[in-house]
Amino acid sequence: MSKLIAIDAGHEYNTAGKRTPKFDNGDFMHEWEFNYAVAIELEKILKRCGFRTLNVNPDKSETSLAQRVSKANTAGADFYISIHANALTGKWGNAKGIETFVWPSKNGSSEKIGRLIHKHLMTGTNMVDRGVKDGSWLYVIKHTKMPSVLVECGFMDNLREAKLLMSSSYRQECAVEIAKGICEGFGVKYVSEPVNKETPKPAPSPKKESNKGVKIICSALWTYNSKDWNDKAVIVHKDEVFTIISDKIKVDGGYMYQIKSGLYITASSKYVQVVNL
Repeated sequence: MSKLIAIDAGHEYNTAGKRTPKFDNGDFMHEWEFNYAVAIELEKILKRCGFRTLNVNPDKSETSLAQRVSKANTAGADFYISIHANALTGKWGNAKGIETFVWPSKNGSSEKIGRLIHKHLMTGTNMVDRGVKDGSWLYVIKHTKMPSVLVECGFMDNLREAKLLMSSSYRQECAVEIAKGICEGFGVKYVSEPVNKETPKPAPSPKKESNKGVKIICSALWTYNSKDWNDKAVIVHKDEVFTIISDKIKVDGGYMYQIKSGLYITASSKYVQVVNL
């Protein structure tokens, strides 16, 4: 049976203080908005890679840490990942980077998988590396029966990182890199999202409807002494002008031009069929 991954979308929507400072326009982001977006995307990716998933706080409703951990323990989850965005003072500042918390002594797997997740996050996001740290004091790491990891994916009170945390591309990147770390930790092949490439449709062939076409019968050759030639011949037929392709043939005393038979189109979208004698 495939491994069961418990996914925790960090702090609740209304948890006090867990938000960015206000931007100049008055907007701000709840930490939950980032956590939840990454959790949902991570769940999709892990399922694509063959894992089973358990979202321990799947919506805005209040779910205590004890309830989340109990869900994971009762379900017999094989791994627990908690997703967060960091903060220092709650005011715009210079703290930055990603850090990952593990329990070094919990079966060894918490630190092992945590370091793999951290490695992929560092590779994929190009953020400042704040390291892998002892998180044995954190509730969701201390009280889970399975290996567990908590990631802090950037600082909400760093203006540059707050903007990243609000972007769908960065949220997607974090989910991908966390999934890659979990896959590597369990020896499962990471499966990329299939690219939807539509087969190009061939250009439509000119239609040969009789009510849109004109048939012109003309002589195959005519002679000029001039050496000027640009491979185009112009034919006027009932006030319609058709540009026809011709070949230049050198003969004694000058050149001859042979009109090429075929189907041509005019600027007015009419078709002309040229037939040589």
